[in-house]
This record gives sequence, C-alpha cells and structure tokens, in this order.
Amino acid sequence: MEYFFGDGGQRLARLMAEALQGGREVPAGVPAEDLLDAVIARQRGLATALNEVDPFYYYDVQVRHGRVDQQTWDGDLHTTSPVAWVHYRQLDEDSYLAMRLLPRCAESLRLRPITAAVNLEVPVGSPEQQAIEDWLRYGAPFHDVPGTVTSVTGPPGLLNSTGPGRFTFMVTTDPGNERPDMEVRLLAPNDTVAHTLHLTGVRINRGTDGPSV
Repeated sequence: MEYFFGDGGQRLARLMAEALQGGREVPAGVPAEDLLDAVIARQRGLATALNEVDPFYYYDVQVRHGRVDQQTWDGDLHTTSPVAWVHYRQLDEDSYLAMRLLPRCAESLRLRPITAAVNLEVPVGSPEQQAIEDWLRYGAPFHDVPGTVTSVTGPPGLLNSTGPGRFTFMVTTDPGNERPDMEVRLLAPNDTVAHTLHLTGVRINRGTDGPSV
C-alpha cells in the first residue's frame, strides 16, 4: 500500500540520501582491514537502499572482473533461489555488470510481470525463418537471429534494454530435475522392438504459438 499510495516524495528523498551516503569518499591513510570493512559496509547500505525501490523483486547487483563473452551464459541461473531476469553489461575492458532480479514472492511475476516486445527480422524462405517457425510451434531453440527489442516493461533498471541485436533462444536444463533418460522405440508389426534410440540430457519445451512440444 505504501508503494502505491504513500508519500513517494519523502521516500525518494530518503533513498537518495542513503545512496549519496554510500558514495562518500573513504578517508586516505586508513589500514587495509578498515578500508575493506568500510567498503563492505557501504556495499551493504547501497544494496539495502536498492532493494527498497521495488516491492516485488530483490536486486542482486555485482561488478565482476572479466568479459561477458567469456562467461557461461547460464551460470547465474543455476542457484537455489528462483531468478526472474539476468542482465549483463560490459563496463570496460576488465569488468562487467551482472544484475539478477529475484521474486520476493510467488505472485511477483503476476503482479509485476517482466515483458519484452521483439521484432525478429528473417528473409522469407531462409533457414532462419524455418528456425523461428519451429520455435513458435515446438519451442525449438534458434541461434543468432537479427532483430530489435522495441519495448521492455517491468521493474526499474530494465528500460534501457531496448535496441537492435542478435537473438538466441535456448531451452534450459532444470538442475533439480529428476527426469530419467528417455528412449524412442521402433516396434515391428508383432510389437517386438526393432530398434531403440537412447536420448540423454533431455530438455522439454512447448511452442509459444500452438500445443506442440
């Protein structure tokens, strides 16, 4: 109720004050242990202020050493906490930003949905068009298709994600899935097994524009 009907002006001023407090310069000449403690305390204070911005999601923001294109794409999805959105941005040659949004409750995605409108641009009759149609019908993966994000809705911090790019859709593997390996059997007219095809690492997905799996 406070988020929608409270005194937004005072709340914003308080959050800005906490953010500015976290941006003060650290005095020079302090011991290394005190400096580290000060940095940790400042980071905790900023994280607390950030997580008061939205009542539906927690923000996990990290500045990491390295390059985004050298990281595993799904590394931040395999956690014990459910993740609604992961965003990466290269800051400079040696560091990048990783931002994860974690729902505060089971209803967060319904009360504050995260949506994106994307125009995918493929030539008629091309393999890319067939890949997109297979994705619509069956949920099959596609890779490196040009397109443009025209709009993004959701919590603060996502609205700068629009623009052109190349898009890849992948079906993730549920790390807690206990599904056994599968096999496809070819049966003869007398119901004997003529051949068996073993399937491992099975990933199941459903089409966005139809009932096919």
